[in-house]
Amino acid sequence: MTRCRVSEEDRGNPHFDVLTDAEERELALQAHIDRRETLKAYIASAQEKIDRLLNYAEWSPDPDDIEAAEELNLGLDFHLPPNG
Repeated sequence: MTRCRVSEEDRGNPHFDVLTDAEERELALQAHIDRRETLKAYIASAQEKIDRLLNYAEWSPDPDDIEAAEELNLGLDFHLPPNG
């Protein structure tokens, strides 16, 4: 990463705060972990709701429900390795 010089006067200004490469990597790793955990939580919540809805014999998914599930499924397929 290219660094620039900051004057003593500007050093106290938060605008000029710079993260080290290690700090940037740590933040990126934490963001990665957070996104994975968020996805896991959303999917678990959705699965729980689907299971509850399927217990009601009178409930039937409408075409939008099926399309949304299909799009999610296809989107996840895109990220899988060819033999995964």
